[in-house]
Amino acid sequence: MLSHEPQPANRSILLAPPTNAFSGLLYAARTRQAFLAAVAFAAILSESLGILLSSIPFQAKLTFLVYQISAWTAVGTLSLMIFLVILSFCVKRPPMPVDPSTIAGTMYNVSDSSLVDGVESLSMLGKKERDARVIDLGLSYRRIGVHTS
Repeated sequence: MLSHEPQPANRSILLAPPTNAFSGLLYAARTRQAFLAAVAFAAILSESLGILLSSIPFQAKLTFLVYQISAWTAVGTLSLMIFLVILSFCVKRPPMPVDPSTIAGTMYNVSDSSLVDGVESLSMLGKKERDARVIDLGLSYRRIGVHTS
């Protein structure tokens, strides 16, 4: 989200990343992010990959149709996953000097920011109240630093 600058707090620094593929797919649909939706969909398909691959060895008690469906669904799922890995190298990412998903990276990215002065008294507040106060600051956020609206 920070690659589309500047963003308000509720669309940038207050976002919690999806924790699983199902919530990731819902989040991608709400925010209209096609690549994230494709990755979440592939992750959901991969959940059934173990069942599909166990049905591939042809057995006399299985019909040939079940064997074909399992084999081609597994091939399709794996093909989609390989395609998304290759496509991930083509997705433009914003240049970040330090990975913001780590504590050190977050500290580096906000150390020269005026945001630190504005939120120094918010550490003891609850999540809802803290988020409301950050939104009330009325700042717009970009890759590194803060813009005032």
